[in-house]
Amino acid sequence: MKPKKLLPLLAIACVLLFFSCKKDDLPSPLSVEEASEELTTTNNEFISQMITHENSDGLTTLDAASKINIDFSIPLKTTIFNNNILTDIKGSEYEFEPRYIEFDFESKKGTWTYNATSLIWDHNTTSPTDKVVIKFSINEGIDSYTLTYSDFINDTYDDEKTSIPYIKQIKAQIDKEGQVNPVITWEYTASRTASSGNTKHVYTHDGFIKTINNVISKSISTSTATDTYNCSTKLEKGGKIITANSTKGVVTRPNIEKNNEFSVSIEAKIRVMNVVLLIDNKRDQNTNIEDPNTYITIAVEKPNGAKVCKIIYKSVEGKYEPYFEFNDGSQKSIVEYFSKPLYSQVFNFISSLEYLGARE
Repeated sequence: MKPKKLLPLLAIACVLLFFSCKKDDLPSPLSVEEASEELTTTNNEFISQMITHENSDGLTTLDAASKINIDFSIPLKTTIFNNNILTDIKGSEYEFEPRYIEFDFESKKGTWTYNATSLIWDHNTTSPTDKVVIKFSINEGIDSYTLTYSDFINDTYDDEKTSIPYIKQIKAQIDKEGQVNPVITWEYTASRTASSGNTKHVYTHDGFIKTINNVISKSISTSTATDTYNCSTKLEKGGKIITANSTKGVVTRPNIEKNNEFSVSIEAKIRVMNVVLLIDNKRDQNTNIEDPNTYITIAVEKPNGAKVCKIIYKSVEGKYEPYFEFNDGSQKSIVEYFSKPLYSQVFNFISSLEYLGARE
Protein backbone atom coordinates (compact mmCIF):
# COMPACT_ATOMS: atom_id res chain seq x y z
CA MET A 1 0.00 0.00 0.00
CA LYS A 2 2.77 2.42 0.82
CA PRO A 3 4.33 2.43 -2.66
CA LYS A 4 0.91 3.16 -4.13
CA LYS A 5 0.50 6.12 -1.81
CA LEU A 6 3.91 7.40 -2.81
CA LEU A 7 3.08 7.52 -6.53
CA PRO A 8 0.77 10.59 -6.35
CA LEU A 9 3.31 12.40 -4.19
CA LEU A 10 6.07 11.65 -6.67
CA ALA A 11 3.89 12.91 -9.53
CA ILE A 12 3.23 16.18 -7.68
CA ALA A 13 6.92 16.54 -6.92
CA CYS A 14 7.80 16.05 -10.61
CA VAL A 15 5.26 18.68 -11.69
CA LEU A 16 6.59 21.18 -9.14
CA LEU A 17 10.16 20.45 -10.24
CA PHE A 18 9.19 20.94 -13.91
CA PHE A 19 7.62 24.35 -13.31
CA SER A 20 10.50 25.37 -11.06
CA CYS A 21 12.98 24.54 -13.81
CA LYS A 22 10.90 26.39 -16.42
CA LYS A 23 10.82 29.46 -14.21
CA ASP A 24 14.58 29.33 -13.74
CA ASP A 25 15.03 29.06 -17.52
CA LEU A 26 13.46 32.49 -18.09
CA PRO A 27 16.21 35.09 -18.59
CA SER A 28 16.29 37.92 -16.10
CA PRO A 29 15.17 41.40 -17.22
CA LEU A 30 18.07 43.74 -18.00
CA SER A 31 19.04 46.48 -15.60
CA VAL A 32 19.06 50.08 -16.81
CA GLU A 33 22.82 49.89 -17.30
CA GLU A 34 22.64 46.61 -19.20
CA ALA A 35 19.75 47.83 -21.36
CA SER A 36 21.56 51.10 -22.15
CA GLU A 37 24.66 49.19 -23.22
CA GLU A 38 22.60 46.80 -25.38
CA LEU A 39 20.79 49.65 -27.17
CA THR A 40 23.99 51.60 -27.75
CA THR A 41 25.81 48.53 -29.09
CA THR A 42 22.88 47.76 -31.42
CA ASN A 43 22.98 51.26 -32.89
CA ASN A 44 26.75 51.21 -33.42
CA GLU A 45 26.77 47.75 -35.01
CA PHE A 46 23.87 48.61 -37.31
CA ILE A 47 25.57 51.79 -38.56
CA SER A 48 28.84 49.93 -39.09
CA GLN A 49 27.16 47.19 -41.12
CA MET A 50 25.22 49.66 -43.25
CA ILE A 51 28.30 51.78 -44.02
CA THR A 52 30.21 48.63 -45.04
CA HIS A 53 27.31 47.50 -47.18
CA GLU A 54 26.79 50.87 -48.85
CA ASN A 55 30.46 51.07 -49.83
CA SER A 56 30.64 47.48 -51.08
CA ASP A 57 31.47 46.52 -54.64
CA GLY A 58 28.13 44.73 -54.87
CA LEU A 59 26.03 47.78 -54.09
CA THR A 60 28.16 49.94 -56.38
CA THR A 61 27.50 47.46 -59.17
CA LEU A 62 23.78 47.41 -58.44
CA ASP A 63 23.71 51.20 -58.49
CA ALA A 64 25.33 51.15 -61.93
CA ALA A 65 22.90 48.48 -63.16
CA SER A 66 19.91 50.51 -62.00
CA LYS A 67 21.12 53.40 -64.17
CA ILE A 68 21.42 51.44 -67.41
CA ASN A 69 19.89 53.74 -69.99
CA ILE A 70 18.22 51.09 -72.10
CA ASP A 71 14.90 51.58 -73.88
CA PHE A 72 12.91 49.33 -71.56
CA SER A 73 12.43 49.01 -67.81
CA ILE A 74 14.48 46.23 -66.23
CA PRO A 75 13.03 44.55 -63.11
CA LEU A 76 16.19 44.90 -61.06
CA LYS A 77 15.68 48.68 -60.97
CA THR A 78 12.51 48.51 -58.94
CA THR A 79 13.03 45.60 -56.58
CA ILE A 80 14.50 44.98 -53.19
CA PHE A 81 17.87 46.73 -53.23
CA ASN A 82 18.31 50.44 -52.69
CA ASN A 83 20.94 52.83 -53.98
CA ASN A 84 21.16 54.40 -50.53
CA ILE A 85 20.49 51.63 -48.07
CA LEU A 86 22.12 53.50 -45.18
CA THR A 87 19.55 56.30 -45.01
CA ASP A 88 16.58 54.58 -46.62
CA ILE A 89 16.74 50.84 -46.19
CA LYS A 90 13.00 50.26 -46.25
CA GLY A 91 12.59 50.02 -50.02
CA SER A 92 9.43 48.10 -50.89
CA GLU A 93 9.32 45.74 -47.93
CA TYR A 94 7.04 47.98 -45.86
CA GLU A 95 4.37 48.23 -48.54
CA PHE A 96 1.47 45.90 -47.87
CA GLU A 97 -0.15 45.98 -51.30
CA PRO A 98 0.83 43.54 -54.08
CA ARG A 99 3.51 44.87 -56.39
CA TYR A 100 4.10 42.54 -59.28
CA ILE A 101 6.94 42.75 -61.75
CA GLU A 102 6.12 43.59 -65.35
CA PHE A 103 8.70 42.67 -67.97
CA ASP A 104 8.24 41.81 -71.65
CA PHE A 105 10.77 39.01 -71.48
CA GLU A 106 9.87 37.37 -74.81
CA SER A 107 10.53 40.45 -76.95
CA LYS A 108 13.74 41.32 -75.10
CA LYS A 109 15.46 37.92 -75.38
CA GLY A 110 18.96 37.98 -76.82
CA THR A 111 22.02 40.10 -76.09
CA TRP A 112 22.02 43.87 -75.66
CA THR A 113 25.31 45.73 -76.12
CA TYR A 114 25.79 49.50 -76.07
CA ASN A 115 27.23 50.94 -79.28
CA ALA A 116 29.36 53.93 -78.32
CA THR A 117 29.53 55.11 -81.94
CA SER A 118 25.83 55.17 -82.74
CA LEU A 119 24.88 55.79 -79.08
CA ILE A 120 22.20 53.13 -79.18
CA TRP A 121 21.82 49.59 -77.82
CA ASP A 122 22.46 46.87 -80.40
CA HIS A 123 20.12 43.91 -79.97
CA ASN A 124 21.27 40.46 -81.08
CA THR A 125 18.00 38.52 -81.13
CA THR A 126 19.52 35.17 -82.12
CA SER A 127 21.64 34.45 -79.04
CA PRO A 128 20.72 33.42 -76.47
CA THR A 129 17.15 32.38 -77.21
CA ASP A 130 16.08 31.77 -73.61
CA LYS A 131 17.69 34.69 -71.73
CA VAL A 132 17.92 38.46 -71.70
CA VAL A 133 21.59 39.49 -71.53
CA ILE A 134 22.67 43.11 -71.02
CA LYS A 135 26.35 44.04 -71.33
CA PHE A 136 27.41 47.20 -69.49
CA SER A 137 30.50 48.78 -67.95
CA ILE A 138 31.36 51.28 -65.23
CA ASN A 139 34.39 53.35 -64.25
CA GLU A 140 34.72 54.67 -67.83
CA GLY A 141 34.77 51.18 -69.32
CA ILE A 142 37.39 49.74 -66.98
CA ASP A 143 35.04 47.25 -65.29
CA SER A 144 32.76 45.18 -67.53
CA TYR A 145 29.63 43.40 -66.32
CA THR A 146 26.87 41.16 -67.66
CA LEU A 147 23.31 41.30 -66.34
CA THR A 148 21.39 38.14 -67.21
CA TYR A 149 17.67 37.40 -66.81
CA SER A 150 16.67 33.74 -67.06
CA ASP A 151 14.25 31.01 -65.93
CA PHE A 152 11.27 33.09 -66.96
CA ILE A 153 7.81 31.58 -66.32
CA ASN A 154 4.61 33.36 -67.25
CA ASP A 155 1.17 32.44 -65.90
CA THR A 156 -2.39 33.74 -65.84
CA TYR A 157 -4.61 34.84 -63.01
CA ASP A 158 -8.36 34.42 -63.45
CA ASP A 159 -10.52 36.99 -61.74
CA GLU A 160 -14.30 37.18 -62.04
CA LYS A 161 -14.21 38.83 -65.47
CA THR A 162 -11.05 37.98 -67.37
CA SER A 163 -7.73 36.14 -67.42
CA ILE A 164 -4.78 38.33 -66.44
CA PRO A 165 -1.17 37.38 -67.32
CA TYR A 166 1.57 37.81 -64.73
CA ILE A 167 5.18 36.77 -64.18
CA LYS A 168 5.36 33.67 -62.00
CA GLN A 169 9.15 33.43 -61.86
CA ILE A 170 12.24 35.23 -63.08
CA LYS A 171 15.89 35.07 -62.02
CA ALA A 172 18.76 37.47 -62.54
CA GLN A 173 22.46 37.75 -61.83
CA ILE A 174 25.28 40.18 -62.48
CA ASP A 175 28.70 38.81 -63.36
CA LYS A 176 31.92 40.81 -63.42
CA GLU A 177 34.44 40.05 -66.15
CA GLY A 178 37.40 38.18 -64.65
CA GLN A 179 35.50 36.93 -61.58
CA VAL A 180 34.24 33.37 -61.15
CA ASN A 181 31.31 34.01 -58.81
CA PRO A 182 28.46 36.42 -59.60
CA VAL A 183 28.46 39.80 -57.88
CA ILE A 184 24.68 39.75 -57.45
CA THR A 185 22.02 37.05 -57.71
CA TRP A 186 18.30 37.65 -57.47
CA GLU A 187 15.15 35.56 -57.76
CA TYR A 188 11.49 36.55 -57.87
CA THR A 189 8.50 34.22 -57.57
CA ALA A 190 4.80 35.00 -57.41
CA SER A 191 1.40 33.34 -57.47
CA ARG A 192 -2.11 34.71 -57.75
CA THR A 193 -5.34 32.79 -57.18
CA ALA A 194 -9.00 33.71 -56.86
CA SER A 195 -12.23 31.93 -55.94
CA SER A 196 -15.69 33.12 -54.93
CA GLY A 197 -14.65 36.73 -54.49
CA ASN A 198 -11.47 35.89 -52.56
CA THR A 199 -8.07 36.83 -53.92
CA LYS A 200 -4.70 35.59 -52.70
CA HIS A 201 -1.39 37.20 -53.65
CA VAL A 202 1.94 35.60 -52.73
CA TYR A 203 5.34 36.74 -53.87
CA THR A 204 8.97 36.54 -52.78
CA HIS A 205 12.11 38.48 -53.60
CA ASP A 206 15.39 36.75 -52.75
CA GLY A 207 18.47 38.85 -53.41
CA PHE A 208 22.14 38.24 -52.68
CA ILE A 209 24.89 40.86 -52.93
CA LYS A 210 28.08 38.94 -52.26
CA THR A 211 27.93 38.44 -48.46
CA ILE A 212 24.65 40.32 -48.00
CA ASN A 213 21.43 38.37 -48.39
CA ASN A 214 18.02 40.07 -48.52
CA VAL A 215 14.76 38.14 -48.62
CA ILE A 216 11.26 39.60 -48.89
CA SER A 217 8.18 37.39 -48.68
CA LYS A 218 4.54 38.48 -48.78
CA SER A 219 1.24 36.66 -48.67
CA ILE A 220 -1.86 38.81 -49.02
CA SER A 221 -5.41 37.48 -49.12
CA THR A 222 -8.31 39.82 -49.79
CA SER A 223 -12.06 39.37 -49.83
CA THR A 224 -15.09 41.60 -49.63
CA ALA A 225 -14.90 42.01 -45.86
CA THR A 226 -11.50 40.69 -44.74
CA ASP A 227 -7.85 41.22 -45.69
CA THR A 228 -5.16 38.94 -44.26
CA TYR A 229 -1.45 39.83 -44.42
CA ASN A 230 1.64 37.77 -43.68
CA CYS A 231 4.78 39.66 -44.70
CA SER A 232 8.44 39.37 -43.78
CA THR A 233 11.84 40.65 -44.80
CA LYS A 234 15.36 39.83 -43.69
CA LEU A 235 18.77 41.36 -44.34
CA GLU A 236 21.67 39.24 -43.15
CA LYS A 237 25.41 38.90 -43.54
CA GLY A 238 27.27 35.66 -43.03
CA GLY A 239 24.21 34.13 -41.36
CA LYS A 240 23.98 37.00 -38.86
CA ILE A 241 20.81 39.08 -38.97
CA ILE A 242 21.34 42.80 -39.52
CA THR A 243 17.65 43.61 -39.65
CA ALA A 244 14.45 41.59 -40.05
CA ASN A 245 10.77 42.25 -39.66
CA SER A 246 7.53 40.32 -39.88
CA THR A 247 3.88 41.34 -39.90
CA LYS A 248 0.75 39.27 -39.34
CA GLY A 249 -2.40 41.31 -39.69
CA VAL A 250 -6.14 40.96 -40.19
CA VAL A 251 -8.37 43.81 -41.33
CA THR A 252 -12.12 43.25 -41.17
CA ARG A 253 -14.99 45.35 -42.41
CA PRO A 254 -18.26 43.89 -41.02
CA ASN A 255 -20.40 46.10 -43.24
CA ILE A 256 -18.83 46.84 -46.61
CA GLU A 257 -21.49 49.49 -47.26
CA LYS A 258 -20.08 51.48 -44.35
CA ASN A 259 -16.45 52.21 -45.11
CA ASN A 260 -15.98 53.86 -41.72
CA GLU A 261 -16.53 50.59 -39.86
CA PHE A 262 -13.42 48.44 -39.53
CA SER A 263 -11.12 46.65 -37.11
CA VAL A 264 -7.38 46.05 -37.40
CA SER A 265 -5.37 43.48 -35.47
CA ILE A 266 -1.61 43.37 -36.09
CA GLU A 267 1.21 41.43 -34.49
CA ALA A 268 4.53 42.66 -35.84
CA LYS A 269 8.17 42.18 -35.03
CA ILE A 270 11.29 44.07 -36.05
CA ARG A 271 14.76 42.88 -35.18
CA VAL A 272 17.90 44.99 -35.49
CA MET A 273 21.11 43.14 -34.70
CA ASN A 274 20.54 41.73 -31.19
CA VAL A 275 17.41 43.67 -30.20
CA VAL A 276 13.82 42.68 -31.02
CA LEU A 277 10.74 44.95 -30.91
CA LEU A 278 7.42 43.14 -30.43
CA ILE A 279 4.57 45.34 -31.64
CA ASP A 280 0.87 44.88 -30.94
CA ASN A 281 -1.41 47.22 -32.88
CA LYS A 282 -5.19 46.96 -32.44
CA ARG A 283 -7.66 49.65 -33.47
CA ASP A 284 -11.04 50.32 -35.00
CA GLN A 285 -13.08 53.28 -36.19
CA ASN A 286 -13.53 54.49 -32.59
CA THR A 287 -9.83 54.47 -31.66
CA ASN A 288 -8.18 57.75 -30.68
CA ILE A 289 -5.30 57.56 -33.15
CA GLU A 290 -3.84 60.86 -31.97
CA ASP A 291 -2.43 59.06 -28.92
CA PRO A 292 -0.44 55.96 -30.00
CA ASN A 293 -0.55 54.59 -26.44
CA THR A 294 -4.26 53.81 -26.89
CA TYR A 295 -3.66 51.16 -29.53
CA ILE A 296 0.06 50.33 -29.75
CA THR A 297 2.21 48.41 -27.27
CA ILE A 298 5.89 47.80 -27.98
CA ALA A 299 8.08 45.47 -25.92
CA VAL A 300 11.85 45.44 -26.47
CA GLU A 301 13.62 42.15 -25.87
CA LYS A 302 16.75 40.21 -26.72
CA PRO A 303 16.36 37.20 -29.02
CA ASN A 304 16.43 34.90 -25.96
CA GLY A 305 13.41 36.70 -24.48
CA ALA A 306 15.23 38.80 -21.89
CA LYS A 307 13.29 42.03 -21.36
CA VAL A 308 15.32 45.09 -22.32
CA CYS A 309 12.64 47.77 -21.92
CA LYS A 310 9.45 48.92 -23.61
CA ILE A 311 8.55 51.86 -25.84
CA ILE A 312 5.94 54.38 -24.81
CA TYR A 313 4.84 57.68 -26.31
CA LYS A 314 5.04 60.93 -24.36
CA SER A 315 3.37 64.19 -25.30
CA VAL A 316 6.12 66.75 -25.88
CA GLU A 317 5.00 70.22 -26.95
CA GLY A 318 1.79 68.81 -28.38
CA LYS A 319 3.47 65.96 -30.27
CA TYR A 320 3.83 62.34 -29.20
CA GLU A 321 7.47 61.26 -29.10
CA PRO A 322 8.76 57.70 -28.47
CA TYR A 323 10.62 56.97 -25.25
CA PHE A 324 12.30 53.92 -23.82
CA GLU A 325 10.83 52.94 -20.45
CA PHE A 326 13.29 50.72 -18.61
CA ASN A 327 12.46 47.93 -16.20
CA ASP A 328 12.88 50.22 -13.17
CA GLY A 329 10.32 52.70 -14.58
CA SER A 330 12.83 55.32 -15.70
CA GLN A 331 12.40 56.86 -19.15
CA LYS A 332 14.69 58.28 -21.81
CA SER A 333 14.09 59.58 -25.32
CA ILE A 334 14.91 57.07 -28.03
CA VAL A 335 17.06 59.61 -29.87
CA GLU A 336 19.53 59.39 -26.98
CA TYR A 337 20.33 55.85 -28.15
CA PHE A 338 19.32 55.53 -31.80
CA SER A 339 20.94 57.72 -34.45
CA LYS A 340 18.89 58.90 -37.41
CA PRO A 341 19.43 55.86 -39.72
CA LEU A 342 18.38 53.34 -37.07
CA TYR A 343 15.55 55.54 -35.80
CA SER A 344 14.22 55.79 -39.34
CA GLN A 345 14.62 52.05 -39.87
CA VAL A 346 12.50 51.25 -36.81
CA PHE A 347 9.84 53.93 -36.98
CA ASN A 348 9.32 53.81 -40.74
CA PHE A 349 8.30 50.22 -40.16
CA ILE A 350 6.07 51.02 -37.17
CA SER A 351 4.44 53.91 -39.06
CA SER A 352 3.80 51.70 -42.08
CA LEU A 353 1.49 49.52 -39.99
CA GLU A 354 -0.99 52.39 -39.89
CA TYR A 355 -1.65 51.88 -43.60
CA LEU A 356 -2.20 48.16 -43.52
CA GLY A 357 -5.56 47.38 -45.08
CA ALA A 358 -6.11 50.87 -46.43
CA ARG A 359 -8.48 51.04 -49.40
CA GLU A 360 -9.48 53.79 -51.72
